[in-house]
Amino acid sequence: MPIEDLLVDTYFHFYHSSSRKEKYKEFTEFCDVEPTKILKHCSTRWLSLEKCVKRPLDHWPALQSYFNSHDDVERPGRIKRIAGHLSSPEMMMYYLFLSFILEPLNEFNTTFQALADESKIGYMAEEIKRLLKIRQSQNHPGS
Repeated sequence: MPIEDLLVDTYFHFYHSSSRKEKYKEFTEFCDVEPTKILKHCSTRWLSLEKCVKRPLDHWPALQSYFNSHDDVERPGRIKRIAGHLSSPEMMMYYLFLSFILEPLNEFNTTFQALADESKIGYMAEEIKRLLKIRQSQNHPGS
């Protein structure tokens, strides 16, 4: 999936290279982005996806500038693939959607993990209604 590919490719680009991290820091400063660590996404720990998705969104302009100006951007491989994803309006929309929806979905999921020993049928209906109301009120303030 391209969403996860971008997360993984970006992380491993910087993983063992202090020179790449240092060069990227210049781009974060130029784009007025807080120079925070690129997070590693692990597909088996999907509750962490929310944090992993928000970080590139916060860094999007700096990441886009960094990878588009990279020496290897025209050559086939990871750099070109990352630059292509970061230049895609569709990819940005996916990330914005995930950023919007993952917090309440994670809250919903953790609620039921915490109540694993109890019967949840009645409680589930109320939590589903609450989840839908949260998203509806965010889309229509004043409702």
